[in-house]
Amino acid sequence: MRTGDRRSMFNSQQYRIKAAEYQNRASKTHNPNEIREFEHLARTFGELADNAEWMEQNSAGGLGTSIQRNTCLHTGALQSD
Repeated sequence: MRTGDRRSMFNSQQYRIKAAEYQNRASKTHNPNEIREFEHLARTFGELADNAEWMEQNSAGGLGTSIQRNTCLHTGALQSD
């Protein structure tokens, strides 16, 4: 990776698109091994989509800030002025 390149994570919609692509591929082949593999990939991307959706819904509510605040409280790093 070159300096300045930035790789971004998929969002839930992109994962769902990939899941649908693999499900479509599974429906178009007659090879049992390919069907199994494509269905496995479709399920995997579906689970990734569910996880990404959960993160999208819950990170907007300040989950990271709460974790950071709790960490500071436990480590004694939170100071009041």
